[in-house]
Amino acid sequence: MRAAWRLATSSLSARPSRTVLLTLAVALSATLIAAVACAMNSIHASVRLQLDEQVGVAEARIRAGAGRIIPPSVHQTASQWPGVESVTGWLQDTLSLTLRTRTLQPTDQGAFTPADAAFKASALAIAFEPEHYQRRAPVRMIEGRLPAAPGEVVVDAMLAERLSFEYVNTKAQRPSFAIGAGNVDYLDTPAPTLPGSLADPAQAQRLNAAIGVRVGDTISITRFLRRDIPLTVVGIAQAPPLGGRPRAYVVRQTLADLLAAAPGYTEIEIDLDDEVDAEAFVARHAPELDNGLLLTTTERVTTGVTKNMASSQLGFLLAIVLATLSASFIILTGLSTGVSEQQRQLGVLRSIGATRALLATSQLAHGLLIGAAGAALGLPAGIALAWLLVTYFRDKIPAGLSIPPGILALAALGSLAAGLLGAAWPAWQAARMSVIRALASRAAPPRRRTLLLVSAAGLTGVLIQLSIVFIPADAQTVFWAYATLGLPTMFIGYFLLSVPL
Repeated sequence: MRAAWRLATSSLSARPSRTVLLTLAVALSATLIAAVACAMNSIHASVRLQLDEQVGVAEARIRAGAGRIIPPSVHQTASQWPGVESVTGWLQDTLSLTLRTRTLQPTDQGAFTPADAAFKASALAIAFEPEHYQRRAPVRMIEGRLPAAPGEVVVDAMLAERLSFEYVNTKAQRPSFAIGAGNVDYLDTPAPTLPGSLADPAQAQRLNAAIGVRVGDTISITRFLRRDIPLTVVGIAQAPPLGGRPRAYVVRQTLADLLAAAPGYTEIEIDLDDEVDAEAFVARHAPELDNGLLLTTTERVTTGVTKNMASSQLGFLLAIVLATLSASFIILTGLSTGVSEQQRQLGVLRSIGATRALLATSQLAHGLLIGAAGAALGLPAGIALAWLLVTYFRDKIPAGLSIPPGILALAALGSLAAGLLGAAWPAWQAARMSVIRALASRAAPPRRRTLLLVSAAGLTGVLIQLSIVFIPADAQTVFWAYATLGLPTMFIGYFLLSVPL
């Protein structure tokens, strides 16, 4: 075995330029797989974070009618149902919030003077209970702290944006203004001190652009025909990833007083064991609840997003297969050319005692070394490329870089497989080589029979792919057959057709 490795390394070092090009081909395929896998896995992590924050981790939910509070006894009953992993009660309500401030407004004389202004926005107010909320996702703070007493509130970046001059002013000028996603650039500048009068419109615009809700400000809960309730802003949190509703976090007592209700919940979430079917669970236990209480599956189940994300793993596998085939064909071409060039040298080795197995093993070792070197170069490069993309789009991918070890392991195995598959034909050529013919080798034209066989094999691969597309009537059959058989055979077929062409 040692002799085969020495022969392989000698052959690699004898043609360094070809060795580098073949290694780069494998490295590029590994880079592509690693970059796409890490980037998509990071996006999936952010989507899962969004799901946890928007619809929770639960599969079932108990809700009451408008203005009704679910009593604590229902929480206790639900926790005793078979198949329940955990039960979490939430107290939340939609509130209309107002920031009263002063902005520079133009006068008839062309100057700008301070005037009262009110920025209004609606938000989902959630009673913050750390032991419960951490089950969804932690509140990620930008400034300040979490609420600790009645009368305190934390607004997220999306709500802070809507309570800013820039958002309100732009929305008024452009009705098509996009829904805010949490742009709080005004926080980078200190709260402006407005002069009594200002003649410069550009300076007035700059001062107004810095006006928005900040830590220490007071916002009010606005209620129809009732007194406003002031809240002190003690913190600003990051907005939920990938959008969502604006949110405000308060202590439980604040919402309880606002709702003027008995102890209880506005919503109860039920997290089920993995093996429990959510729809069957709901159908079984819904009749046990009182009238006015509704047990349903959550959006996590009804949308099927989790299953859709899991099915996208098929795309990773197809990418690995195609990249492996690409690298294999490139290595096959390079090593086959090498065997043809080395026929006389291989003939000499056979004549002095080298076995057929030794020559074949040396070609396989040749391919394995190229595959390993490509993986060693390509995988770190792909991870680095994905890191750059995730860093650049960190506002859109808040979960950060997420590396899937399983997919990267498959990519590494794919690189090694590419080396071995690409070296299989050259190994067979080297093993079956005649000593006399190899020593007398000069050059030989391609055989007509070989070209015909290659052409037939290529057409067969293309026809298999076309038959899979047009013959089956069932969509699922077409999809899986195309993914597992049609795509690889088409790829191989077109590659083989390039030989006679």
